Amino acid sequence: MTAFNARPNIVSGCNPNSGFQKSPTEWFNTACFTQPLAGTFGNAGRNILRGPGINNWDIAFAKTFNFTERVGLQIRVETFNSFNHTQFGVDPGSALAASSGPGTGAVSDNFQDPTGRFGQIINARTAREVQLGARLTF
Repeated sequence: MTAFNARPNIVSGCNPNSGFQKSPTEWFNTACFTQPLAGTFGNAGRNILRGPGINNWDIAFAKTFNFTERVGLQIRVETFNSFNHTQFGVDPGSALAASSGPGTGAVSDNFQDPTGRFGQIINARTAREVQLGARLTF
């Protein structure tokens, strides 16, 4: 069963992207939204908010040692999120990324969230990862 969230109303003259201190506990101005009447859709448009950006550097170093003309050994070091910046959002390789339900993004956009997380950052990608590898070619 798929659940759909009601679209909230935007308070007249209120900009959800300004007038507050942006932080992980309030990513957009939640005071700009109100509950619509029962059985009606709110007037909030699509794509009026932006999620957190990405600052990600993946780096790889490799060295190949040739023992003969046909035999060689390659040693590799690979780092993902090399500078360990916090990456708010869903890891693209996770099972959560494959689901299409509400609240699966970086910021809780469910106005009717019973836990009170509306407007808060709720997910982060993995921290720095280092991977070592070797490849023997012959």
